[in-house]
Amino acid sequence: GLKNRVEELEKKLGINNEKEE
Repeated sequence: GLKNRVEELEKKLGINNEKEE
């Protein structure tokens, strides 16, 4: 869903917000 899209964009930007979850 939307979260999956956000994860894709984060990967493309090289952003890792895993620690926030």
